[in-house]
Amino acid sequence: MYNVGVVLRVCGRSPDLKSVLIMVKNLRSGGGTETYVLTLAQTLKKQGYRVGIYTSGGTWLGFFRKKGMRIHIAPSYKNSQKLLEKMLKLYQVVHANDQFSVSLLATLRPLPSQVVVTMHGKYFKPAAIRKSSAIAKAIIAVSPPIYNYAVRCGAKTAKLHLIPNGIAIETFRPQGTKSLRKKYKFPAGAIVIGYVGRFTSEKLPLGQRISRILRSFKAGRPNTRVMIAGRLSKKYVKKTGGYIVAGLISNMSDFYRSCDVVVGTGRVALEAIACGKPVLAVGCSGFVGRVTVKNFNYAWRRNFGDHQNRRVKWTDRQLINDLNKIMQLKKNGKTQTHQVRNLMIRQFSSRSMTKKIARLYQKKQFNSGINNILCYV
Repeated sequence: MYNVGVVLRVCGRSPDLKSVLIMVKNLRSGGGTETYVLTLAQTLKKQGYRVGIYTSGGTWLGFFRKKGMRIHIAPSYKNSQKLLEKMLKLYQVVHANDQFSVSLLATLRPLPSQVVVTMHGKYFKPAAIRKSSAIAKAIIAVSPPIYNYAVRCGAKTAKLHLIPNGIAIETFRPQGTKSLRKKYKFPAGAIVIGYVGRFTSEKLPLGQRISRILRSFKAGRPNTRVMIAGRLSKKYVKKTGGYIVAGLISNMSDFYRSCDVVVGTGRVALEAIACGKPVLAVGCSGFVGRVTVKNFNYAWRRNFGDHQNRRVKWTDRQLINDLNKIMQLKKNGKTQTHQVRNLMIRQFSSRSMTKKIARLYQKKQFNSGINNILCYV
């Protein structure tokens, strides 16, 4: 059920052999945490790391395998201590990405000595954060509000590191296909507004609200089209003429490039900016609006509306007004979008993110006490 590679021998190489076991309980299609895991794993591999992913599986399992990921499957994830102990002998660092993985690691005796944890949202319960602080050498928060939340929940500040999500700019770029415009037979001059969101649990009300606003905005604008994408969007959003519900899309860069404006939050906002699109940021925690050079720092410190210290109310009119502003801008709008993209690349490329994370992996405390490293083909 799992792939551990082929062990040739135990060799006495210095402990700088780079190997990381990334843990995530579920590989659900299109999820932000799963995208983070894939982006991190791919970038680490390019930098010479040997990477494995420890998971119970999920709808994105085949996609990960097609991307060349080494997968270790634990069907009974919460009770897979024996299998995990074997895996930990094969990797130098273990990087947990959800509270299920943290809880599993905390049950091991002795505890692993080289653990990194990434907190992706406030769905990390306080008890899981305190466990992370006890077992991890480093805890990564992907935005300032998550960092502050971790501190309030008892995480040790000496272990906390603010490292935002990284975007694979070689994949998310302005140049490339726009096949969805052809697939849905949009007129050549049509203005396409795209919204991407997860229509699950706590994010469902937001997705339904934005879909309703965009449907209202499109009314009376015959040259405007709307595309909705995201997990379970087809279940909760009805499609009509010129109002497309695309569902879960594997090629998100094609989706962004097929749009003229993108509405979204978190990683969606960053990916769309990387594809050279104007972005209207709104998330579960609040409304940011049109992302510009002036408010870019404000936007990212709130993860583009997805993370804030407290939720901020916003009105339908705010979103409609900002959409109108974006659609009215022409030459100046393109210049602004280009400048925002340059800011994004400097701060949020996957290379930059992985470089910061790799420094945590390679800290001296991670290497202490390691005498023998397993060698693989």
